[in-house]
This record gives sequence, structure tokens and C-alpha cells, in this order.
Amino acid sequence: MIDHLTVKKTLKVADLDYFILDEADEMLNIGFKEEVEKILEYTPENKKTLLFSATMPREILSIAKKYMGDYESVKIESKTTISDRITQMYYEIAPRNKFEALSRVIDMTDNFYGIVFCKTKMDTDEVAAGLIARGLKAEGIHGDIEQKHREKILGRFKAGKSKILVATDVAARGIDVDNLTHVVNYSLPDNAETYTHRIGRTARAGKTGTAISFVSRMDMRKLFAIERILKQKIEKKQVPDVKDVVAIQKTRLKERLTESIEAGGLEKFHELAAELARDQDVTQVLAAVLKDAYERRFDESSYSSIQERGSNISPTGEQRIFIAKGKIDGMTPGSLIQFIESDVGIRL
Repeated sequence: MIDHLTVKKTLKVADLDYFILDEADEMLNIGFKEEVEKILEYTPENKKTLLFSATMPREILSIAKKYMGDYESVKIESKTTISDRITQMYYEIAPRNKFEALSRVIDMTDNFYGIVFCKTKMDTDEVAAGLIARGLKAEGIHGDIEQKHREKILGRFKAGKSKILVATDVAARGIDVDNLTHVVNYSLPDNAETYTHRIGRTARAGKTGTAISFVSRMDMRKLFAIERILKQKIEKKQVPDVKDVVAIQKTRLKERLTESIEAGGLEKFHELAAELARDQDVTQVLAAVLKDAYERRFDESSYSSIQERGSNISPTGEQRIFIAKGKIDGMTPGSLIQFIESDVGIRL
């Protein structure tokens, strides 16, 4: 729009009656505050301005004060109900280990079909490229991708031609797929409403689904806030071990081969199979086929190591404790001390 207003001069907004900014918080989160204000400068003063936002950060309030004058605020009660068919869990891991954890989750899951939510466009591109490099049917989508191309990506995802969609919140608006198995919060959202909106894309049409969040130590306060608002405890899980990932993939291969044999239709391969069995040891032939097709997938060294974050104890012996309670929970300084003493087993 700025290009059309300032360079091409093909957009005229001098007689505008209404200026409506939808998803205002998300627009600001991805860095469009200056652009929004630039566009507003070209609009008439007597227009009616409406901002729609899931949250009300200071940046939005400053825009409202500057451009809306004596404005009215309408607050709608948030809906944070989550289906009991969604299994919620989180992994506490360092940011550098997120992609490795995501790779293990996908490889552990039979017929993974889901959305991976990232905070930035850069993360979206990097995660999508990494998954594609691993041979997975993944695509990325964010605000910098042209609308025409975005629609094609969404079309392929809805048709099941791609199995993993890596997306920002803004780009994922309007995605409606009934049979998603997973939603992964690669970056934990800032509020419970966005969290609810994200994971609500799975477990639709009476089906079950899984919501996984990657949480760093810096994200713990956000996680506690989400749990408090939802009045639900999100279960902490351990990242799948590499040995378990490889073992389940081998088991899955055996099951698929058995299903193929029972289904039949292998006649066109019989001649070649007989030739190979006649010239070589059958076990060696099958081993060579497996190596050619699955060497990387069954190789434990193809996965990176993940340092578990099971302890908050620092090298100096200090320990950080997060307590998700405050005044609204009836917690006072005295009761806080009693809580720590009883839970940790020390006298303060």
C-alpha cells in the first residue's frame, strides 16, 4: 500500500470513510507499526477508525491515542475453552535444540499431518527449509509470500500433498483442515487466546489431536500464565530418545511391508526379485535395499544431541524457582516463605 501511495501514486485515500486495522496486535508484533502509521498519514482526519485486536499492548494504545482521539473501547469476553480431545504437552528445551526436537517428534509419529507455528518469518523459512532437507513434505508460509503463491501452498496442504505447514499466526488465518494430527508451538504464543486459537485447529470433526509446545526457560512465565487462564495443567514431557525414534521407525517399516504383502499387487516386481535372489544371498539383497532407502533415517548419528534441562541448579550451586502464584491467588510474603520451606525442605 505504501508503494502505491508514495511511488506509483495509484491509490487514493483522501476521501476514505473508514480505516479498519484487523489483527492489530499481530501486525505490530511482526514489525509493521511504522508502516501502519505511514498509511494513516494519508487518510483524512474525519474518517472513522476501528482497530481489532486480541490483546491491547501499549503500541496499539499509542496509535489509538494519536489517531483516534476520544475513542470507545469494546471488550468481548475471551473464549479459551479447549476440547478434551486435544492432548497438550510441552518440552522444556533450549532454543538451539528446537529443530532437533521437532524432527524427532515428526519421525516418531505415524502419518504426521500438522501445523508448526513460528514467531518470525525468518524462523518459518529456516524450519521449512530444514524439514525439506530431511526429505519431508513441508512448506512455509508467512506475510512476505505473495497471496497467489500463498493460496497454492494452502491448497496443497489442504489436499494432503504437503504434510507439514510451517506458518506465522498472520499467514495461518483462515486455515480450516479437519484431520490435522498435530499443532506444534515452535514458539510459544504471548497469550492464552492465541494459544487456544492455534491448538484448536486439531481434534476437529470428532477426532483427537496433539498440541506440543517448545518452552525455553525464558518462556516459563508465559506458560504459567497460559495454564492459569485456561485453568489447565499442561504436562511436561521428555524429548523422544534417538534410540526410541529409530526403533519405532523400524517397527513401522515392518508393519508397512506386511500390509503390502497382504494387499498383493506385487507381481510386476516378482521377476526382478527372483533374479536378485538367484544371484545373491536374499538377506544381503534385502539389507542393500534397506541401506539404499533408509540408511540416514535408521542412523542414530543423523540426529543431533539434546542437552536435557532437568535441573535449574547453576554452576555456583544456586537454584531458580518459578512460582506461578501471586496476590490474586491469596499468596502473601509470609505464605510464600512457608510454601518454599515446605516444598524444598529448608528453613529460610
